Amino acid sequence: MPRLRTYFARQTELPDVSNYAGDAQPFASGSEGHTDSDFFPVGAAAASLATAYLKSLLYGVSSRDPRTIAASCALLIVVALAASWLPARRAISVDPMQGLRNE
Repeated sequence: MPRLRTYFARQTELPDVSNYAGDAQPFASGSEGHTDSDFFPVGAAAASLATAYLKSLLYGVSSRDPRTIAASCALLIVVALAASWLPARRAISVDPMQGLRNE
């Protein structure tokens, strides 16, 4: 019976969010002496090469087809909503007082 109680106690544990609450050092953009604008040409060149490569993979679809872009955006939104909804639903099922007691 104690093992079963330990198993269920572990199921209600909440993740430690102290690292996300400001306890950790913030990320400094220019900490290594580079700014974001230093990498803009690299990103633009990579995007240009990726566009040329992806254009060669497309068959019967333009790279600027609005329906394809809209469908891709819709799929990305659905995946993002599912990825955020499932953990939120799990967190809602935990009683707040039980979570505080476990800390």
